[in-house]
Amino acid sequence: MKKILFLLIIIILMLTGCRVKIDNQTEGNSKEKFDKCKKYLQNLGKACEIFASHNNGHYPQNIEQVNPYIKSIPLCPACKKPYIYSSQTDPDFFIIKCGGKDAHLDTKEVKEIIPYSIPKKGL
Repeated sequence: MKKILFLLIIIILMLTGCRVKIDNQTEGNSKEKFDKCKKYLQNLGKACEIFASHNNGHYPQNIEQVNPYIKSIPLCPACKKPYIYSSQTDPDFFIIKCGGKDAHLDTKEVKEIIPYSIPKKGL
């Protein structure tokens, strides 16, 4: 009976320890969140470029119009806010930037930069 109880306690401790480790991995640090935010911006920018190639060079009027070209429209992993999108025609261009004003200030590489994407310039 003691062996079974001991084994049960060990299993519970192992599962609890694994759970904490998994939760910490999904959170990520500031640099990882910033890198993921940049990747999301690049993917959204590519989706806008594809949209324009199918619509006589015109970019979408709102970001939801890229849904056929991207699986889902993500939120910034750092601030959990939607990306800010604006576009214009004549000349056609668009801007996508992080929805969190100070979401990436704690990264060492970036002090006061908010990532953005403009066609032909990138991030």
